[in-house]
Amino acid sequence: LLADRIITEDLLTDLNSWRIKDFVQPKDVTADFLRERGFDTPRLKLEVVHRRGDRINLEVGNTFSANGEEFTWLRSAGDGIVFSGAVGPVQKLLGEAEKFRTQKVFDFSGVEFAEVRCRGGGGEFVLKPAGRDSPEGSAKGWLVERSGPGDSFTGDGQIVAEACAELRSLLIRKFIDPAAGEPQGEEALGEITVKTEAGESHTLRILYRSKDPLDEKFNAFVVERSGGSSRFLIYSKWPGRAEIGAEVFRERAISQLDPGNVAEVVVSRGKTKWVLAFLAGTWSFGGDQDVLAGKKLDDAIVNKVILALQRGRFRVVGFAPGLEKESYEALGIGTHDFHLRLQLRTFVEDGEHKGFRTITIGSSQTIAGEKGFHYGRVDSFDAPFLLDSNFPGLLEKLAAHLSTITGEP
Repeated sequence: LLADRIITEDLLTDLNSWRIKDFVQPKDVTADFLRERGFDTPRLKLEVVHRRGDRINLEVGNTFSANGEEFTWLRSAGDGIVFSGAVGPVQKLLGEAEKFRTQKVFDFSGVEFAEVRCRGGGGEFVLKPAGRDSPEGSAKGWLVERSGPGDSFTGDGQIVAEACAELRSLLIRKFIDPAAGEPQGEEALGEITVKTEAGESHTLRILYRSKDPLDEKFNAFVVERSGGSSRFLIYSKWPGRAEIGAEVFRERAISQLDPGNVAEVVVSRGKTKWVLAFLAGTWSFGGDQDVLAGKKLDDAIVNKVILALQRGRFRVVGFAPGLEKESYEALGIGTHDFHLRLQLRTFVEDGEHKGFRTITIGSSQTIAGEKGFHYGRVDSFDAPFLLDSNFPGLLEKLAAHLSTITGEP
């Protein structure tokens, strides 16, 4: 078993400071004395090996009370000395061995990750700190590397950090009997191997999803780790990451739009288009757009959309590279049939536009029982992505506002 660092060190502290109450004179240590105090069948035999190599063997007898405190009888197995001491350390030692098993799957205290290698249904990939070989010698973000030549990309700092933090804090929920409920003839779902800068390697093997009805609401999996034969239950998102593959770690802040750099936008809903231009510090309709009497364009509604699109602000929930193109129209992200579309024209100082020019937002979807998700596409990235309701909600509000003040559907 792998012992829990905190619980074990707490026990060793108690042993090192074990308070002795009284010594018994050797002449008083008779066979009857030992039997009456439980040494004929000791409750516990304790062997302590000091770092110097010294060995202390103790036998633990009965407990007794004195002046409102609990004590226990102890006997040195080597020289037969009998004495009494505080009962606290004995109570900890008599606890089940399960209590000394670590609650954490791995002990990564004080060490940095050199790489995290993941293998599963989504293929094999490696997370590595970027910039570690630079002259400064410090990591600058993460790289995600796949098996293909040159097949690597920048990992999302927030997502990678959350995934690594989960490995550091991953808890053992309970130990599993190897013969209990194990699916027959099924291969392991995946492996996660962490290599530390200290040169150590630790592997977590994901065996199967828990079959216990009580675990249905959790990401509950039975796993085993390198160097041990125990199987145990964990709650973790890592099996899902292994199933999806490297794309789960792709940078999710996909916009490169700089603040104050939008010159014109075109908002499309169905066959209706509204052209908005930014002139003299305010938004106005471009072209010959008519506005209903008593109505006017609200700059604040437009600005909220533009601000949400800026670099560092616009983040996708995830990517959907496996989404079939035949489903685009039904989801509202088709080339001709779409829910909402926004086209950008920016003020360009260096003659080059950076980032996407067109973003298409699909209709609201319910995914995994949760409502309010939207698929989306941009012209600079092949794979569709998934958005929460925030940005689509702002764009829908802008389209509704434009429709209200112009009378167009």
